[in-house]
Amino acid sequence: MEGRITRTAFTAIETGLETLPPLRFAAGRLDVAAFIFAGVVLLRRIQWLPRTKADVALILSNGLLVIGAQFAFAFLGQSYVTSGVAAIVISFTPIITPIIAIRILPTERIYITDVIDLCTGLAGVIAIAIAGGSFDGQLLGVGLLLAAAVVFASGPC
Repeated sequence: MEGRITRTAFTAIETGLETLPPLRFAAGRLDVAAFIFAGVVLLRRIQWLPRTKADVALILSNGLLVIGAQFAFAFLGQSYVTSGVAAIVISFTPIITPIIAIRILPTERIYITDVIDLCTGLAGVIAIAIAGGSFDGQLLGVGLLLAAAVVFASGPC
């Protein structure tokens, strides 16, 4: 089910980019989500205000990086590539996440089996991307999508 939703999302973005500029489209999508979120919070009377400076820092960093920058890079990148290529390149996110985590979080450890798994996943994504022609004149789009994957992967860290 998740794969179908992901493919549908990239196809919807591709379709929307035919009529809207990438950043306006991304902002509009986030505006709709924020409006729905605010409605649910108000209707359910959920306490949502941050309580500490750490809460504010987490909200700002995740808002700017995980949501803002990731969507900007993803929508800009997808304006240069097909939805299929975008889905393939964004699939780098789970490969990049542990690499970033071991660099940022000192208590995280990586084992040889982890390295083998990551390299296998990376090789698979690269093989699919090359076979599908992802790098044929679409390098800017692929680069922007990779930036989206890296920004998104750095969020949990």
